[in-house]
Amino acid sequence: MTSSPTPMTRGYIMTLCGGLCCAIGGACGQVMFRDCGVTSDWLVPIRLFTGGIITLLIAALTGGKPLEPVRCRDAWPDIPGFFLILVTIPIMAIGKAKEA
Repeated sequence: MTSSPTPMTRGYIMTLCGGLCCAIGGACGQVMFRDCGVTSDWLVPIRLFTGGIITLLIAALTGGKPLEPVRCRDAWPDIPGFFLILVTIPIMAIGKAKEA
């Protein structure tokens, strides 16, 4: 019979893996910025989108229900307020980008 790792051990392993992935991602980003001419305006959205897709896939494959809170009506009590935020933040970001 094998014993599963304790939650503390799993936490240590996840933290180490997260730090390792962050370091590898930073090194790869530096190479892309320096040698490939990639800008952060392109790289950041691609990394976030890819990370989100990977997170949803892992959650779905491990038996989780990653989109269940979206389907639950109680999770979104203030729909008009949510859409106001959803529209306002990109408009503010575009305004800041034009100022720069």
